[in-house]
Amino acid sequence: MEKLRVARKNEYVIEVNDKGETISLNPDDPELMLKCDNALQKVKKFESEMKIEEQIIDKRQDEKTDYLLSKNDRAKAELLAKTFKKMREAVNEFLGKDACQKIFGDTNYIGMFEDLFEQLEPHFIALKLNAEKLKEEIVNKYTDEDEEEL
Repeated sequence: MEKLRVARKNEYVIEVNDKGETISLNPDDPELMLKCDNALQKVKKFESEMKIEEQIIDKRQDEKTDYLLSKNDRAKAELLAKTFKKMREAVNEFLGKDACQKIFGDTNYIGMFEDLFEQLEPHFIALKLNAEKLKEEIVNKYTDEDEEEL
């Protein structure tokens, strides 16, 4: 059986935990900044939706149960779990499959994505420099091709 593997050029690798697991981003990917922006927008949207839903739950009459959580407390806990799952999926669309699991493990907490993007900021700076270089190369490539046609 023949194999085909396209070499990954210009891969930016970040170690994300004590186990040595990594995530990688390709600064030459023209969709990278779009994926980042989409993830940020989705996280904020899900957070806003969660706050609205939480207010609705708070307005309901609460009922004690035979278990640890009251009816409203259980609804809030389920809402948090559902929201964190959607947020993780949005961030994974940017950082890669299972990136959030590598970074956070099974732990979710309020503010985790703010913490993550704060830690990624210096990497964004490095990636942005390469993204600008890519734009320059594209402009130069097409400018050179246009000049050759003349």
